[in-house]
Amino acid sequence: GQRFSLDVCLSLKEGMRFEDDSVESTVNYVAVYEKVAAVFTQVRFNLIERAAEAIATAILADFAAVEKVQVKVRKPAVPVPCVCDYFSAEVTRCR
Repeated sequence: GQRFSLDVCLSLKEGMRFEDDSVESTVNYVAVYEKVAAVFTQVRFNLIERAAEAIATAILADFAAVEKVQVKVRKPAVPVPCVCDYFSAEVTRCR
């Protein structure tokens, strides 16, 4: 148990329309959260880079409307004698 912080930024496919203002016209962010939580908690990762990559790959595989995904994983408890709040790794994957 360590604590981590994750940022996930999605870029949607060009030309999508949102006039009906419903979740069916876009990506269901609850489903994205559930996917991120499942990937991040079901496997033990040695590298935060690998965790970010696994999350990005899973999102592209499961959400057709996502064209690009950026995942940043922050690790606040680092075993380095430095003055910093966290170490992080960011991965960007595109179709």
